[in-house]
Parts: sequence; C-alpha cells; structure tokens
Amino acid sequence: MRGAPGDGLALEVRNRLPVGQVAPTLPGAGTGLVGLRERVTLAGGEITHGPDGDDFVVRARLRWER
Repeated sequence: MRGAPGDGLALEVRNRLPVGQVAPTLPGAGTGLVGLRERVTLAGGEITHGPDGDDFVVRARLRWER
C-alpha cells in the first residue's frame, strides 16, 4: 500500500497460486472479486486481478483528495 493525499492510494495483494491438487474451498457467496470491483468502482477507482507468474494478484487504485 502506498499513496498520499492528491496522489491517490495504490494497493496490491499477492497470494501464491496453489500447486497440484486444490483442496475444496470454504462455502461462501462467491462474489468476493465482484464485490471488490463494485466498491472500488463506486469510489471512482480501478481494480485489476489475475495470475502474475506464480502468484494471484489484486491491484487497486483509489482517489485520495487533498
């Protein structure tokens, strides 16, 4: 996370992609990334997500007014 008033706020979260067989996931609504996109968009920001090498990466940029 980095940023400053007037420059915006940049966030990046990385998680290692699973290797081999993936264990069953915990139950949930299945709308995690969709929900993040909705909230970031409502705040006037941008979000991207997807594989990056051996990691899954979520990057977001939000406005931060002075």
